Amino acid sequence: MAKAKVNIKAQIVEQLLEIMTAAQANGTNWVMPFGGSSGAPVNALTGKKYRGMNSLFLTIIGGTHFATYKQWSDLGAQVRGGERGTKITVPMPITDKVTGEAAGIHWGSRAVFSAAQVDGWEAPATKAVDETERNATVDAFAANIGVEVNYSTQGAAFYRPSTDSIQMPRREQFTATGTSTATETFYSTLLHEYVHSTGHKSRLDRLGSKNQRGYAYEELIAEIGATMLCVELGVSPAAREDHGQYLASWIKVLDNDHDYIFKAASEAQKAVDYLHGLQSSQLEEAA
Repeated sequence: MAKAKVNIKAQIVEQLLEIMTAAQANGTNWVMPFGGSSGAPVNALTGKKYRGMNSLFLTIIGGTHFATYKQWSDLGAQVRGGERGTKITVPMPITDKVTGEAAGIHWGSRAVFSAAQVDGWEAPATKAVDETERNATVDAFAANIGVEVNYSTQGAAFYRPSTDSIQMPRREQFTATGTSTATETFYSTLLHEYVHSTGHKSRLDRLGSKNQRGYAYEELIAEIGATMLCVELGVSPAAREDHGQYLASWIKVLDNDHDYIFKAASEAQKAVDYLHGLQSSQLEEAA
């Protein structure tokens, strides 16, 4: 009798749901597995943290260091041509025209640029926390994808559709967690960003939605896809607790509707299939 084919996708989703249920019961305690010079977005010139909605918005965009065009210039850096700034709110003083005294404030806006958008500046180096081991299988898999990956000390991992490139912390900034080695956290994060890249308009065209619900859904897709790839490529033998905790943090934004997990899993499978397809096309070209 032929051996029944194992449905890896269904198996992984089932494991993730079990981990997520436990994480939600105990309080989601996912921890970012890499270090940076700041855990929250800061102004590169002043070192002050952005607050309120500015902090939330810049965190979602990705990056830890931001500044205005002039501030980057004061730091000796240059915003690259064609880069678009992100508008944030700033308090602006109102002066009484007669007395010249302060008469309150009103809220204006300023455009800021992330460190990933400038040349000539590097975030202060952080102490090396761990060493990750090379995984030749994943390195070869990534090389066939063809998406540019830039490494820096700014302590941020994100995919930028406008440049079709990935920003990653340096390998030595990744740390082990309670359930993952530093090597697992590095490759899991890298694969997460590669799954995001499949949503580019030149590939699966999945990144059209810009609202918070759309962002949360895209995070589910990327993390499930990363989990699948980690198992398939031998980074880890099964879905890890870190994956489930991260997903639990986003399913809360989606009103704890677990149906989104299955929908996201379907999209994640399309992304994984697409990335595997790139491996086949590279082999055909080399033949």
